[in-house]
Amino acid sequence: MLQVLIAGGGIGGLTLALALSKHGIASRVFEARETPPREGAGIQLGPNATRILRRLGLDSALHSCAVVPECIVVNDGQSGHELTRLPLGSWIANRHGAPYWVVHRADLYDILWQEAASTTLIEIETGRTIESVDDTTNADLVTIEFTEGGTASGHVLVGADGLWSRTRQHVAPDAKLEFAGAAAARAVIPRADLPSRFAEPATGVWLAPSAHVVHYPIKGGDEIAIIAIATCDEPPAGWDSAVDTDVIARRFDKMPGELRTFLGSVTEWRQWALYRAEHLAPWSQNRTVLIGDAAHPILPFLAQGGAMAIEDGFELAAILAEAGVNNLRTEIDAFGRHRQKRVTKVQAASIQNGQAYHLDGLAALARNVALKTLPGSAFMRRYDWIYGYKS
Repeated sequence: MLQVLIAGGGIGGLTLALALSKHGIASRVFEARETPPREGAGIQLGPNATRILRRLGLDSALHSCAVVPECIVVNDGQSGHELTRLPLGSWIANRHGAPYWVVHRADLYDILWQEAASTTLIEIETGRTIESVDDTTNADLVTIEFTEGGTASGHVLVGADGLWSRTRQHVAPDAKLEFAGAAAARAVIPRADLPSRFAEPATGVWLAPSAHVVHYPIKGGDEIAIIAIATCDEPPAGWDSAVDTDVIARRFDKMPGELRTFLGSVTEWRQWALYRAEHLAPWSQNRTVLIGDAAHPILPFLAQGGAMAIEDGFELAAILAEAGVNNLRTEIDAFGRHRQKRVTKVQAASIQNGQAYHLDGLAALARNVALKTLPGSAFMRRYDWIYGYKS
């Protein structure tokens, strides 16, 4: 029977494990942390992601904590004026056959983790950090050695270990992470007593030169997740570090007063640097293959990073189930080539979106006129290729 090793117990790794179990395939998940990862604030899940989560039987659990935003409210981050409303809610669900959800990232982790932990075919081991990978000594097996001691062997190793992937060092030792010139800060605050502009069941976006802010309800609508992104010259230290409220105030001091007041109500921020990867082709070597951020870090300007990891995991499970033991190397190579086409397109669209968010002067004015003029539904139809994708 096929034995699959998965490095990383995050969104992509757990999606893969659960999808494999639906095919009757066992997997072992190795997570470096001792407890399920709980970092992050909110995550947006478009129909291309929720369609898969439903197929894995997680819709009931997620429905209890997710919020269905009615629309995306786009605001000018200089004047404070509303520019347009882009339909979500029933419009996007009817168009693509699956909902658009916003949820606390920790809630999504917990649901994936609990489902995986209760599934007979999935074994999860925590506190297991990959030290080295050997997929050449034995042509039929890949063996990993752990920093904490011990080894594990299987027919294939999937690196789902995130942006700072240890597995990537084996597959693509020359790959470099390049600082994208921006930092993101996140926070979660209670929804109660917030002005209606920040408390409505919608995703709010504020566009300004070199900066933008996104906020939306989570925890069934009881809390608001905030993501505030600004350009900067140097990456902040660490991948999840505290940032002083005064720093946030300075980064967004040109924003409208009501937005500055909203951001000023936050008492605790966490920040991380945004990176993109260079020279990440191919995604596989011998019996080792990468998915999610390990394979393709995506800038967050289309809210598709998590969705791409979910798609990766679900599609790789189907490939492995069809390939069996004998054709693994050929099939995982084909998987990488297939997924690269889609992810590269999403990466490019995300970069383009980020550039449009941060325009200044006449370019920003032209953007605002276009947003005011073009019907919201027509704008959203431009992304049918993302949301309508069926794995």
